[in-house]
Amino acid sequence: MNSATASPGSSSTNNKYLDNKGFMSTDQS
Repeated sequence: MNSATASPGSSSTNNKYLDNKGFMSTDQS
């Protein structure tokens, strides 16, 4: 998910990282 915000349903901020586009993403993508 290449979105600037976390996907809805991702409440774990510990799993956030920048994807290869430089957008904030989570490992739940």
